[in-house]
Amino acid sequence: MIHVRAHYTCEVGQEKNEDNNFRWVLPYKDPCRCTKVRYGGLNAFMPKRPFKPVNVEKPLVGDNVGEIRDHYDVNCIDMTCPIKGSVEGEADPGNATGMITWQTKAIDNNGEPLSVVCDPRPNVSFPIGHTDITCLAEDQKGNNKSCTFDVSVIDNEAPECDFNLQNPMERSTDAGKPNVTIDWLMNPIAHDNSGIIPNITCNYTSGTQFTIGETVVNCTAVDDSGNSRDCQFKVTVFDNEAPAFDFSPQTPMERNTDAGQPTATIDWPVAYDNSGGIPNITCNYTSGAQFAIGKTAVKCTAVDDSGNKKECQFKVNVFDMEAPEFNFSPQTPMKRNTDAGQPTATIDWPIAYDNSGRIPQSTCNFTSGAQFAIGETAVNCTAVDDSGNKKECQFKVNVFDMEAPEFNFSPQTPMKRNTDAGQPTATIDWPIAHDNSGRIPQSTCNYTSGTQFAIGETAVNCTAVDDSGNKKDCQFKVIVFDIEAPEFNFSRQTPMKRNTDAGQPTATIDWPIAHDNSGRNPQIMCNYTSGTQFAIGETEVNCTAVDDSGNKKECQFKVNVFDNEAPTFEFSPQTPMVRNTDAGQPTATIDWPIAHDNSGRNPNIACSYASGAQFNIGETAVNCTAVDDSGNKKDCHFKVNVFGIVQV
Repeated sequence: MIHVRAHYTCEVGQEKNEDNNFRWVLPYKDPCRCTKVRYGGLNAFMPKRPFKPVNVEKPLVGDNVGEIRDHYDVNCIDMTCPIKGSVEGEADPGNATGMITWQTKAIDNNGEPLSVVCDPRPNVSFPIGHTDITCLAEDQKGNNKSCTFDVSVIDNEAPECDFNLQNPMERSTDAGKPNVTIDWLMNPIAHDNSGIIPNITCNYTSGTQFTIGETVVNCTAVDDSGNSRDCQFKVTVFDNEAPAFDFSPQTPMERNTDAGQPTATIDWPVAYDNSGGIPNITCNYTSGAQFAIGKTAVKCTAVDDSGNKKECQFKVNVFDMEAPEFNFSPQTPMKRNTDAGQPTATIDWPIAYDNSGRIPQSTCNFTSGAQFAIGETAVNCTAVDDSGNKKECQFKVNVFDMEAPEFNFSPQTPMKRNTDAGQPTATIDWPIAHDNSGRIPQSTCNYTSGTQFAIGETAVNCTAVDDSGNKKDCQFKVIVFDIEAPEFNFSRQTPMKRNTDAGQPTATIDWPIAHDNSGRNPQIMCNYTSGTQFAIGETEVNCTAVDDSGNKKECQFKVNVFDNEAPTFEFSPQTPMVRNTDAGQPTATIDWPIAHDNSGRNPNIACSYASGAQFNIGETAVNCTAVDDSGNKKDCHFKVNVFGIVQV
């Protein structure tokens, strides 16, 4: 134990107060320390102090402690406390504290003992190490005295290992890592009764990253008091973290189609694992699957090597951002030959394709299947695919006519024609060829257009050239047939009517009585020969006319011969008929007929005098009418002169 009093010399001096007057002052916070007072110096000003000094009217110097305290009106307490470093104890087994006690004493100026209060109080558990103690004694006037000292709790107990080979340290991997970082301070492998993590030295440094699996560790734990313990244990690291997918399942996986393809190729894995290994991924679509344009629901399960499993449902959205492509270069005209036998080339749309595999909608100034005429045509097209991607194209369509003209007939087969009606020839008008262009090709032949080909066979050489310069030669024969039968010169329904030849009872008819379109007289065979004299009346004639080509025409007709010739009197009416009287008679007897007819039959004569009438001498006027069998009539007026002969 120590007494708080010590020999300490104090100085009393002068300094100005608040009123700027000099005063005596004992300038000490604890004047009880003063065991001797001597004169000090003079301050021309009042210094600032954190305490209030003792002011007196008169100073007192000397070494009488009692007088010093009475003069300066200082009430002091004498206090005894343990010597610093003298209070020690061991920590209780397994604890970080130990029970410590001590003794303190305080006496007032008047010799009365005072109560001492210490903080912390004695007879309590103190932590290992040094603890500062403050004790305070206070008299009835409020004067107090304190002392400070320390107590020490000594730790002689070694640390204890928390793990051993039979009780491994088990940890899970750090989040997102294939290992766990173990700091021996943050993850102690031993504990100490002091409650403070001991200093740990291992064959693996603090902060080592332990990989998944089992690792043997050798360590030495030393507490703050120098007590040490060797530890050997296993660190077992478990991977309890499920794999993670590369994307948020709430956000669709968006891809554009592969160049020129209707799909997007997506390669797995789409997940990773904290272990660093690629987890086994099972999906309803395999790795490298080609996803079609649009939305596809994908379900995947990722399992790592530790069996941790993560399921994911997400959508794959494949966008078609690729415009359609035309089937040809717009800088190169689309060249086509005309369709066979046509003046045009038929071009069917679409003329574009799309990576989607679907035919884009093509809108052109010419519709699909349009027939393009020979020559050059400008085409403007816009191709739009199902995703709205658009491509415009301006190009030219060149249609070439590479097809030679065709003749209207086979050169191996003769051109056969019949003669024109009633003509000995067949008129053939050119062209004798046609062209797919629809325009008549220019035909050059050794016979001009409209030539009249004679009956029989004629060799013709022609060359046909169309507007595109395509040429076709042709050698063929023209055969003109006469299939027209001869024609009779009259209608067989109408009888052939003739009058008798003059003065004859017949009519002479000369053949041919038919003609032929060939211009040559057909051969006529009749039941009456040419030049036959047909008698008056009706005669039936059967004829067959055959031309040089063997065409035959039969005809049955009637020949009607009419007698239109009047009878003829045997004398001239202008000359009187002179007769002499019959012998011995006054009259002359005259007999009829006095007329004849070309028919050879006597006409019927009616006169004003009957035949055989006796005419008197003199002149008699006679009127006669002769009528033949055909009714032809001839009137005759003449005179009969009868002369009487006088007998001498």
